[in-house]
Amino acid sequence: MKKTIVAMLAVCAFAFNAFADHTPEHKTNNMKAAAHEHAADAKAAGQEKAAEAKKTEMKLPPGMTAEQMEEAMKLGAPSDAHKKLSAFEGKWTYTGKFWMDPKQKKPEMMTGTSENTWVLGGRYLKAKAMGEASKDWPAFEGIGFTGYDNVKQEYTSIWMDNMTTSAMTATASFDDKAKTLTEKGTYHCPMKKSEQTYRSIWKVKGKDAYQYVSYMQDDNGKEYKAMEIEYRRAK
Repeated sequence: MKKTIVAMLAVCAFAFNAFADHTPEHKTNNMKAAAHEHAADAKAAGQEKAAEAKKTEMKLPPGMTAEQMEEAMKLGAPSDAHKKLSAFEGKWTYTGKFWMDPKQKKPEMMTGTSENTWVLGGRYLKAKAMGEASKDWPAFEGIGFTGYDNVKQEYTSIWMDNMTTSAMTATASFDDKAKTLTEKGTYHCPMKKSEQTYRSIWKVKGKDAYQYVSYMQDDNGKEYKAMEIEYRRAK
């Protein structure tokens, strides 16, 4: 008899709890608890995000003001001058000729492909050229970077290839009216074993073509055309 009474009390308790879970008061309490839990989660997420931002926040170097930092960040970002180099962006095929000596009548010929792509967040235009081998010359491979120095307010470039261990470096200016980038730079000649100067002109010839002409100096310091390359956008 006692076991029966205990069992009936247990059933009643279970039924009461089940009924209580569906009362308006209990539903309200559940909603409040869920809202409180959601708010706690949101607060924790906000604190975590703030802590992460604090970790990555750039601290001012000693002696530098916020205004100076802002100016430095501005000068370190790509500018309108960089956008002018977009005329040379893309994949190209090229045909060219070059002269090893100003007295050379018939130029050497070359053909190949080139791809110019933006790197470092649009700060430099990377050029990678591949040339076909001929009976007189091995396959050519070259790589270069051209950018704009916002501080010096001039274009800069560096070129390296598999024909020499000496890099060519230059500064340049862009003529908007003539659509030309004119470089003036130096390189170390492996034959003369001394530093030499050169001048080159990049000429935009429409949306799908541009020309590169480079001038060197002879033994008397007189300038002569050493290279002329025509680029056509690859189809």
